[in-house]
Amino acid sequence: MNDTPREELGELRRSAASGARWTALATGTRVVTQFVQLAFLGRLLGSASDFGMFAMVNVVVVLGQSFADVGISNAIIHYQDATRRELSSLYWLHILAGFVVFGVAYAFAPLVAAFYHEPSLIAPLRVGVFVFLIAPVGQQFQVLMEKEFLFRRLAAIETTATVIGAVIAVACAWQGKGVHSLVYGLVAAVAVKALALAVMGWRRWRPAPVLKLSLCRRFLRFGAFQVGERMVQALGQQLDKILIGVLMGPSALGYYDLAYRLVVRPFQMINPIFTRVGFPVFARVQDDVLRLRKGFLHLVEVIAAVLAPVYAMMIALAVPFIHVQLGPDYDPSIRLLRILSLLGFLLGLGNPIGSVILARGRADVAFYLNVLRLFVLAGAITIGSRFGLEGIAWGLVAAIFFVMIPIGFRLRYWLIDLRAMPYLSTIAPFLIPAAVSGVVGYVLTTHLPWQNDFVILGITLPVTGIIYLGLLRIFHPERLRRIWSLARS
Repeated sequence: MNDTPREELGELRRSAASGARWTALATGTRVVTQFVQLAFLGRLLGSASDFGMFAMVNVVVVLGQSFADVGISNAIIHYQDATRRELSSLYWLHILAGFVVFGVAYAFAPLVAAFYHEPSLIAPLRVGVFVFLIAPVGQQFQVLMEKEFLFRRLAAIETTATVIGAVIAVACAWQGKGVHSLVYGLVAAVAVKALALAVMGWRRWRPAPVLKLSLCRRFLRFGAFQVGERMVQALGQQLDKILIGVLMGPSALGYYDLAYRLVVRPFQMINPIFTRVGFPVFARVQDDVLRLRKGFLHLVEVIAAVLAPVYAMMIALAVPFIHVQLGPDYDPSIRLLRILSLLGFLLGLGNPIGSVILARGRADVAFYLNVLRLFVLAGAITIGSRFGLEGIAWGLVAAIFFVMIPIGFRLRYWLIDLRAMPYLSTIAPFLIPAAVSGVVGYVLTTHLPWQNDFVILGITLPVTGIIYLGLLRIFHPERLRRIWSLARS
């Protein structure tokens, strides 16, 4: 009798390790592809205004997707006993919600354009909102694959979709299609992913022709808070872009959004490797607080170990990094990149708590937390906007550091009995080695005799990486061994 839990836990660990490996491969490929894509687009488009217009389109897409999901994706993972009839009803409900959101977004495109004072926004926006029709076709199958740890298949699908979307975006930019290049690339990537998910999903989980709201009731109760939470979260994430677009125009938004996108790429690459796999794992052991706490600290340790040096390097090497990634025409993004790198590190550390909240079945807590976060960020952005783009960036950093982080301490203690000191002691060992490597990197970039930014990065990055790992090897060898062991597994 006692062997069964051990066997189940061992199988869970093996599934999680495999899922992390394949998620890492897909995420890494996607981020590298996006960096290459952005390098081409920065030079082919040659205008921050096109990126600013795309950011305006993306605001609508992100907000609309929080509605189109109906909040049921995470509910399917949380409830371990969903029947085929329930899943079938949820699938068709998801499709129906996509049609509704598409219709509303398409009809209101002129109002969105008027809100931004950009009449030319209507055409690319009406192309972009087609993602609301396309994505639901495969969304539930992605959730079921995650639930059953079929991350190898997901990795292949997502990698293919990302590459095809990037190729289409670059090809359109080459033909001079401007902001439409970015929108076509987005829609193409979503379409390829949805089609592949549907082809695989219908073979394994073919939905029955049934749509009964009574079968969806418990999922919708969970999802009601998820819809609200995702909507508020998305609004909080896009609030700075909304205000910059309205008050300062597409060019200013373009410089800001490019810096922001570069900053969030590292934690968008690293965090999903663990949090995407972590949620199904945490959901399986949702009533075991000790295992949840131990697993959460493992996540935070690995994330801090990777993100600390990455963001230190982004601050230190901002000038050559922007020149290599985008070209010399985007220098206004350099100072923004340095400030927002602090924000990226804080957001990356705070992100894993979401998996624990949902695993514990407290979607209501996630909703209220994001409502609070929205008001805090709105106040920070309002005050910061008086000092321009950099003021907004500093306002966001201050809001997260002085308000949301203390709240996070209290939330972790309430959910998994995790006190502040064990959490901080998990993060602290990586901060000084990262800071030292960052200082060395900055000194090298300002004193190397070569003027070529590619050469500067090619020399500086390996040197600072060796310094960071060397310091960890000297002062924290046990942590380095543990992280290396986890990575190998």
